[in-house]
Amino acid sequence: MRALVIIAPILCILAIAYRYYSLFIAKHVMALDDSRITPAHIKNDGHNFFPTTRWVLFGHHFAAIAGAGPLVGPVFAAQFGYAPGLIWLVGGVCIAGAVQDYIWLWASTRRGGRSLADIARNEVSLIDLYYSPFRNVCSKKIEGFVQGPLGLFSFQNVKKGS
Repeated sequence: MRALVIIAPILCILAIAYRYYSLFIAKHVMALDDSRITPAHIKNDGHNFFPTTRWVLFGHHFAAIAGAGPLVGPVFAAQFGYAPGLIWLVGGVCIAGAVQDYIWLWASTRRGGRSLADIARNEVSLIDLYYSPFRNVCSKKIEGFVQGPLGLFSFQNVKKGS
């Protein structure tokens, strides 16, 4: 019964986000058009491109977004605590995770079924593609991590334990 008190509101939040937030993203952000023909119909080769049912597509999308959850969730909860981890995962799925996967699927469809790597290779300059990750890694400092409230809390706990 205790788990049901936690799971029921989470399922309601996910259902509301699926129904209304995804509709908002589809209509106002992505401007979807049902009259567009997808690459599955244009390039139907029976191997890489072929039309399928929405349930198969849902299964692929669900596997892509749920893949890291069992790995990241326990680590996140161990570092920050159960409640912040749960709030972050539910909010992250609704606001960031599902939307990010949805946008990349949309971009792949609009670019003729090309992969994310191929889209980045053709539309991002080589300097940005190779320099940005290096710059981001080099600019990270432990002081920046410690300044946040959750970072300071977990950093102090690590220091106490040693």
